[in-house]
Amino acid sequence: MAESLRQIRRRIRSVESIHKMTGAMEMVASSKIRSLERGLLAGERYFSVLRGMLNGVLAAFPEHSHPLLVPSRAASAPLLCLFTSDSGLCGSYNTAVLNRAGAFLRERAGEKPALVLIGKKGISHFQRRGFGVAASYPGLFGRYRREVAEEIASRLAGFFLSGKASAVHLLYTARDASRRYAPVLERFLPVERPPAASGARLSEPSPGELLAVLLPAFLSAALSRAMLAAFATEQAIRAWAMHEATENASELFDTLIIQRNKIRQAEITRDITEVISSAEALRR
Repeated sequence: MAESLRQIRRRIRSVESIHKMTGAMEMVASSKIRSLERGLLAGERYFSVLRGMLNGVLAAFPEHSHPLLVPSRAASAPLLCLFTSDSGLCGSYNTAVLNRAGAFLRERAGEKPALVLIGKKGISHFQRRGFGVAASYPGLFGRYRREVAEEIASRLAGFFLSGKASAVHLLYTARDASRRYAPVLERFLPVERPPAASGARLSEPSPGELLAVLLPAFLSAALSRAMLAAFATEQAIRAWAMHEATENASELFDTLIIQRNKIRQAEITRDITEVISSAEALRR
């Protein structure tokens, strides 16, 4: 009985520590979500404005082209840029996006897709399975940095322009219209052209000069948007997972307290019974 009580006390201390840790992690993740979502909202507006400007130029001047608008003929392998986390404790976040990546690779198996991996979980997953990795970016830990997003966007464009990739796709997790988090697969390169527009056309500076400025800025904004969405989702799912863990720890703590009290009550009852039995024996 005494040993069981000591074990339960040890378990109570352990559960208390877990409760404090998961509660703190939930608060940290929640604070990161707010910062990332503010950045994502601003990034969405910036991306929308750039998309409108670029579409306007492309629709007005369909005869003007750019290497980033034309599918590469020098390569047949697509490239997949995948966002995963650098750490765990975020529920099914990585599982969902890795499963979607696996489906993409199976669908394009004959083309032998290349991979650009952001996050340690994706890197370790594909390296264990023998996939070739064109580039990797570990150690970001859900912290968005504009210079890193610009570097990745420039590198993806370099793969495409050099003929090492016939197309570039982004795979990340974001919140959909129903406010559920799900993997999103979208084409990054070549940039999609809108239908041609009719009417008078006049441009100063020239359409070529506008495209040379707008296309790199658009790609950088698109990559930043995907990165912010992925990181915000990661923290949201981690906060929810830590909230659930904290709730479970609270329930387990309450159960252990009841068990401890029952054992202590049983010991008290046993001691009282022994005292009464001894007193009765002495009176006899």
